[in-house]
Amino acid sequence: ALALAVTRAVLLPKTEASRQEPLWPAEVLALDSNEPRRASLYCWAVIQPYGYELENMQSMCKHRQGIFACDAYTVFSDRKRHPLDLCTLAPNHTVRTVPIPGPSAFHGRMPGMGQRMLLNNNVFLRAWKHIFQKGIYNEYNWTIKVDPDTVFLPQRLASIVESDNRLNVDDAAPGRYVRNCWRYRSMQGPLEVLSRAAVAHFQKNLWRCKKHIKLIHAAEDIFLGLCLRMIGSRSVYRFDILRDKICDHNRSSCYEQAPAAFHPYKSVARIESCAREADHVSQVVAT
Repeated sequence: ALALAVTRAVLLPKTEASRQEPLWPAEVLALDSNEPRRASLYCWAVIQPYGYELENMQSMCKHRQGIFACDAYTVFSDRKRHPLDLCTLAPNHTVRTVPIPGPSAFHGRMPGMGQRMLLNNNVFLRAWKHIFQKGIYNEYNWTIKVDPDTVFLPQRLASIVESDNRLNVDDAAPGRYVRNCWRYRSMQGPLEVLSRAAVAHFQKNLWRCKKHIKLIHAAEDIFLGLCLRMIGSRSVYRFDILRDKICDHNRSSCYEQAPAAFHPYKSVARIESCAREADHVSQVVAT
């Protein structure tokens, strides 16, 4: 069980960190009472400042589930300029979002695709800009983006990357990422898994993707997948790590042992129910 959460003072100069108010932990390090995992995970999400996305994230924060069970995490909030309170993990340690205000996402059609989709790449590029500037991803083996309607089990993902000899290798440019959707042979947005070297390579070459991928507006996972392919990052197929309604045609049972994520669950009641089922299976398997 997670014993404590503390502000990552390492993200600030020491002089700033000493003056920092205790109620401003935007980036938080989760300290686990158990022995640290070898596959360290930095996890992040982007939420809207209202509705089920905020409510789901507040619930997961309160129960220290999903990205809040990773080694470190950041929650970004769109639209508003002020941070949003998510939960209080310890006295005087309130987890808040990092605001990334700017042009909003909108529904539309991408070239060559008939169905309407959420074109949100501009929002996520603002989040990536913050991640690059902070450099926090350099401290962890893997960077994981998770959607707020996803039940995510970081312990399972850590076990998967540790046991897969295509993933648990010396990490060097151009890095590795995981394709998790069998239907499209793609990296689906609910769970994006990139190695540290892949993120660094993406940061270094993002300008090339903006120049050559002729998509003014795009879904963020499509743009990211196209960019990683264009700059030569290596993909690893692991269709078992995500159970997604779009990729699987239907919602799978949260009692499955293998997946590290289940999607979508657009209410607190549904996401908490799935999380309980998945946690029960993990406990049974561990005994």
